Amino acid sequence: MDAEALQAFLTQPHDAIISVNRVGKGSQLSPVWFVWDGEAFLFFTQKASAKLANIMRDPNISVLVNDQSTHTYVIAYGRAEVVELEQYPELWNTISAKYRPAERSEQFAAAIQAIGRLSRVVIAFKPEKMVGRTLVLERDPGEI
Repeated sequence: MDAEALQAFLTQPHDAIISVNRVGKGSQLSPVWFVWDGEAFLFFTQKASAKLANIMRDPNISVLVNDQSTHTYVIAYGRAEVVELEQYPELWNTISAKYRPAERSEQFAAAIQAIGRLSRVVIAFKPEKMVGRTLVLERDPGEI
């Protein structure tokens, strides 16, 4: 996948699956809404979450963004950074606009801001490595 296709794919409203390392156990996987700013995946998490505790203990994470309908995916590896909401004042609105219909995005952003500003932080994940693929099917997978 070239850089232009990668950028276009990551602007679409696909969920990302975040993989963080748990202590002495397997990975913790969490679906998140995200924004790709051209350099980093940005997403929210609650301050009291196990995900945040695991990221603070071990910031090495992986991210999978998958589109089942086009058989396209991006996998990214690297270190996450926990930042305060004030560094990204428009992130609520940007994520809301990406994932909600236009007529509901403003209402959603206002509700999230009202209930979540004190209990959430932003995770900024600048990948060290990214791999993207589009699978091309030459025939219907149901054919023999």
